[in-house]
Amino acid sequence: MKVSDAPEISLDPENPDALILPIFLLYPQHATSDLIAAFHEDTTFADHLSQMFPPLSQRPAWDTSGAYTAENLTVYATSRNKRLFKIGKDKLLRDAILAPLKGAQAIPGDGLEIREGCLNFVVLPRGAEERKWVDRFKADRDQVR
Repeated sequence: MKVSDAPEISLDPENPDALILPIFLLYPQHATSDLIAAFHEDTTFADHLSQMFPPLSQRPAWDTSGAYTAENLTVYATSRNKRLFKIGKDKLLRDAILAPLKGAQAIPGDGLEIREGCLNFVVLPRGAEERKWVDRFKADRDQVR
């Protein structure tokens, strides 16, 4: 998708202090993704994932093992400085956006990046595949540093 094709970031017409953003959910284990064109910053990842995965929705055709269920998923975000953040599914999108900017580990100028007009989050099933992806991410990141 080109930036010009991405849905626009907009303000909530009922609350002009809140953003509505396009979000890519990436499933690296299966080399696929989903676009949520309008993810309100005051909604949680669970709000969306529960509508996209079993038990409330059909299993995606690419999930042949049935590992992707709403209760079994973990969400990650990466920052501009290649830091990895595990995002609780009960967290608001706003919390995820602010995660790199808060706490003792905050780095000035760091934050989530908008790529091709969207914020990107990685979604993985809990367990071995999650650990493997996290280890590979950290190893790749540390090789560059």
